[in-house]
Amino acid sequence: MLMKAIDLKLGEIKDQLPARIIQKFSKNAFANCNRYPSNYFALLSKLAGKLGVDKEEIVLTNGVDEGIELIARCFGEKVLVFGPSYFELLDAPKRNGIKCRVIDCFNGKGYSLKYSNEDLEGVSLIYLCNPNNPFGLLTKKQIVELASKTKAIIAIDETYIDFDGESAIKSAPNILVLRSFSKGYSMAGFRVGFVVGEKNLIDTIKTKKLFFNVSSVSVEAALIALDEEKYFGKLITEIKKRKDSFERFLSEKGFNVIHTNTNNIIIKFSNEIEATKFNNFLKSNSILANQGDGISTVGLDNSWIRFSCGTKEQMAEAKKRIEKW
Repeated sequence: MLMKAIDLKLGEIKDQLPARIIQKFSKNAFANCNRYPSNYFALLSKLAGKLGVDKEEIVLTNGVDEGIELIARCFGEKVLVFGPSYFELLDAPKRNGIKCRVIDCFNGKGYSLKYSNEDLEGVSLIYLCNPNNPFGLLTKKQIVELASKTKAIIAIDETYIDFDGESAIKSAPNILVLRSFSKGYSMAGFRVGFVVGEKNLIDTIKTKKLFFNVSSVSVEAALIALDEEKYFGKLITEIKKRKDSFERFLSEKGFNVIHTNTNNIIIKFSNEIEATKFNNFLKSNSILANQGDGISTVGLDNSWIRFSCGTKEQMAEAKKRIEKW
């Protein structure tokens, strides 16, 4: 009898939205779908109030990915990325023919930001993730210190900020913060993101974006999500506990687990051969994971195994299967 596959490849939230939120969405989302989006202003106002900024300091994007792309087009002449990190931070500059350099920040145990004045020389745009994807966490002090040492725009992907860390919003005039509803609000399929920064920077980004770049249906989903902060806060807390518990389980099994501040679970093997053996074991037990970069990171060779935290039931079943290793 074939085992049911446990797909833990992508970093989306695996827990389904509760029926009451889905019903709320179904009731409101399609009321004006024959019209062009008119609910942008409502979402911008709600986000501005939540974040303590002006509406003019926010621009909506089609997920964080569009924000990364637009920032590359606006400010990318010479780009610096600290890796390992999210693949779009490199792909966006490359798509636009922009020179991009990566500094490896893996120190053998985790992520450690490192750079020299020479590294920053002539750089127009720096991309960061915080919390970093796949692993690592920077303090606000570290980010502000970097911002003070360069005239470059620093674009920080805070997709996982609901899991850990302190936001860098309004912490320096050359910082742009990118946010998403994909992780903290469990709505990856709706592709709603936004960028926050100084008005002059936001105005520049607006010159490159499409006029109606996010659907009214997706915006309605985001508005509903912001009314459900209590539910989503509790969900993220539960996922963090679930993920930390699974990290401990793997450590007790003798794996070299690299702690993350996201919903990723990461194991570093001594070499590619050992990682491949374990990945083949996972496949034979119908657990789908990523070896190396997979489809969403850059900077991990094939000695790494990465998978995301699934539902309570998925992780309990994954433990049972991995116990056989």
